[in-house]
Amino acid sequence: MKMITDAATLDRVAGIIVNGIIEVVEEHVSRAKESPYAKRWWSKELSTLRTDFTAERNRITTLRRRGEDTKQAREIASAVRRMYLDEIDRQRKQHLEEFLDDPQNIWKEASYAKPSRAAMDLPELTVGAQRY
Repeated sequence: MKMITDAATLDRVAGIIVNGIIEVVEEHVSRAKESPYAKRWWSKELSTLRTDFTAERNRITTLRRRGEDTKQAREIASAVRRMYLDEIDRQRKQHLEEFLDDPQNIWKEASYAKPSRAAMDLPELTVGAQRY
């Protein structure tokens, strides 16, 4: 067995081992199925925007705790929040349009268009013996 004596060789050997492990895991471990409850319209871009918005919101809190002026930070956070929410709306609208354009979804569309039975049943309002 040969001894590793320098950092470059160690890095190379470590890279080979890690790549081998990754290949074996990808080959033999199955991917998790997407949850039926997942937001199918969610994207990596939305995750990035959410992270940006959270960072700006935390920055406001930090400035407020230090006793500094938060006006400019609030304006920036508001702009980032608006961008984040606009992108959510755009993604959801685009996903709905793609869903409705697919002819396989025609029966699912029809079920969404039907009024629910619960909305049709209105309870009678009674006060004493009088019904309204």
